[in-house]
Amino acid sequence: MEFLPEITLLAASLTFFTVSLCKVNSDTTRHIVIGLGFAVFIASLLSYGQTGMLFFNAYQVDLFSQVFKILIAGAMLIVILFGNKLKGISPKVQPEYYIFMFCSTLGLMMLVSSVELLTIFVTLEFASFAIYLMVPMRDDEGKFRFQMEAGIKYLLFGVTATGFMLFGMSYMFGLTGSTELSVIMVKLSTMWDNPAAVIAMMMVLCGFFYKLALFPFHFWVPDVYEGSSNETTAFIASVPKLAAVAMLIRFISPITIEGQVILNVLMVCAIASMFYGNLSALVQKDVKRMLG
Repeated sequence: MEFLPEITLLAASLTFFTVSLCKVNSDTTRHIVIGLGFAVFIASLLSYGQTGMLFFNAYQVDLFSQVFKILIAGAMLIVILFGNKLKGISPKVQPEYYIFMFCSTLGLMMLVSSVELLTIFVTLEFASFAIYLMVPMRDDEGKFRFQMEAGIKYLLFGVTATGFMLFGMSYMFGLTGSTELSVIMVKLSTMWDNPAAVIAMMMVLCGFFYKLALFPFHFWVPDVYEGSSNETTAFIASVPKLAAVAMLIRFISPITIEGQVILNVLMVCAIASMFYGNLSALVQKDVKRMLG
């Protein structure tokens, strides 16, 4: 039961892999994805309240992770229901598109239960690479091809943020001698006077800042939102952000008053994101760019 949402998502991905090998019309594809979306949401509800540690304590199932899994499953289901038969995606690749959507959601669900640095990195990249493939799948009948530019920008910014995060993880391991998040946060609580500890934490948070489009990791947002299909934009703007918020809570909540510098940086980034974002939105002519 602890792993029920993840197993259901994996089964959904395999189902659409099978569908992609057959000739199925768009109406049938939509009926299948709606049914699987509800199945994932129900599986997340059924696993609520389950607890346990899996994979040598690298994967933690608790109330916190299960609540966010329900939110992620609900957000994905809403995107599916309001997808309007994927008008922005060519019917020929709709099964493959849903494969990537389910795989990305699976990675995000695994991310919120990850409590070990390598597991966090692998699940985050698993979720991200699926979205990298979803962005350029927009069908605009060859008119503009903005989706190719959006896909490249999303990939390049994502790889850069991942590099910062991986570098910060190596610092954390060097300072604490462990990759387990619980051990790391206990040891770092006595090291906040060490600049290396602050730098390590901020570099790790860069990966989640990118997902949240927090300043200064927001420059990809207007172009990616405009270049992606409406369905992809809705997915990017909601589902990954839930997982990023969950990981920010996991990293930030154990910080005591000695780590006030980290909280100050977060406040500055939040204020700058709102201030700069609102100013940038004033000059946008595209609705999706404005929302980004």
